[in-house]
Amino acid sequence: MWPQAPKVQIGVSRMSASARRRGTGDVPDFRFLFESVPGLYLVLSPTLRIVAASNAYLRATKTDRSAILGRDLFDVFPDNPGDAGATGTRNLRTSLERVLADKVADAMAVQKYDIRRPAAEGGGFEERYWSPVNVPLLDAEGKVTCIIHRVEDVTEFVRLKQRNTEQAQVSRGLRDDVERMDTEIFQRAIEIQQTNSRLDAANRELTRLYEKTKQLERNKTEFLSIISHELRTPLNAIIGFTGTLLMRLPGPLNDEQERHLRTVQRSSRHLLSLINDLLDVAKIEAGKRELEIGPVQCRTIVESIAESQRQAALDKGLEFHVCLPETEFVAETDARAVSQILLNLTSNAIKFTEHGSVTLRLARVPDGNGALFTEFTVADTGIGIRAEDHAKLFSAFSQVERPLARRNEGTGLGLYLCGQLAEALGARITLESTPGAGSVFALQLPAT
Repeated sequence: MWPQAPKVQIGVSRMSASARRRGTGDVPDFRFLFESVPGLYLVLSPTLRIVAASNAYLRATKTDRSAILGRDLFDVFPDNPGDAGATGTRNLRTSLERVLADKVADAMAVQKYDIRRPAAEGGGFEERYWSPVNVPLLDAEGKVTCIIHRVEDVTEFVRLKQRNTEQAQVSRGLRDDVERMDTEIFQRAIEIQQTNSRLDAANRELTRLYEKTKQLERNKTEFLSIISHELRTPLNAIIGFTGTLLMRLPGPLNDEQERHLRTVQRSSRHLLSLINDLLDVAKIEAGKRELEIGPVQCRTIVESIAESQRQAALDKGLEFHVCLPETEFVAETDARAVSQILLNLTSNAIKFTEHGSVTLRLARVPDGNGALFTEFTVADTGIGIRAEDHAKLFSAFSQVERPLARRNEGTGLGLYLCGQLAEALGARITLESTPGAGSVFALQLPAT
């Protein structure tokens, strides 16, 4: 049963207690209906004593009906003594006094009001936020008979806002917050649309530039192919006729004449080699260099390279050694690509060696995992290469700063081409070098 507050009468239907419990009879049990509504309600007397409370309100405030009915509202719900800035009680009292004076409903701003935990839950206070409305009920003479105090628990909403911004202040009703959130969502949608438009424009520009770059690559390859063919024809004629002159002149050449002719022949061959490198690089970068993989006799390749480079080494006063195995090695690879790599490595070794020797070696070596490599090695006793310069050697148009290098100008494409060809073959090139003590380049092919 509800305790009766002074001068407040809540209408109760006149029926038996059993009928009220069953909810039967001609008149509904208004007390039962009030207590069962899902909202959070208190009924207060004009002296602010608690007359009635809904079950939902009791659950939300962790209170018991028998412990609060008939008591002063602010005795039951004091401010949290641990919150020095608490204003919930003062704000609520002001609102209720305004309702009593003006006899009109008063909707309060969101209030922070902590509720007391029961001892069974550890005691103390739990931080909560509420949206209250106070509504007066008037009798026939216009006097306030009681005040309906309705609240909504907005704690989770406030906590969500606090996580999103450190200085969030809930000072407006939930309707204003929803309107503001809708505005923000609309603005974000506009920003996203504008960003997408800019990204689309950027993608179109990138596509255009990519297509232009591909066309430039095609133009470069075509230009290099044409110019290389145009240059190779007269160069081959120069090389051929120079050789003919050296062999077939009717009379003997004096030393100066022979030296000049051999310089023309050597320079022409070097220029032809550079042109071939440029064309091969262009083909590789354009994906047009096709490999012809098949069985290759490795001894034969080494012997051919040695035959073509031996005289150049001897002309510089260098020793030229070739170390071959007793049996022939056969590898599944591209003979022309392997020959081109070895030719570049050998000619570089001769070019950058002033004293000592150049050695070509062929061997089968283990890779450390039980497999074998067919290894072609080019070793020299030249000027060597610093460790920090190793990576530069295999970059296009890159040359190492060395005194001897400045006397042997080139395009810087030779080793870059070697690296590209080795990668296409599934092979690798290793380098060991000590400045002033020479270098060892090794081409390693997977053994068959």
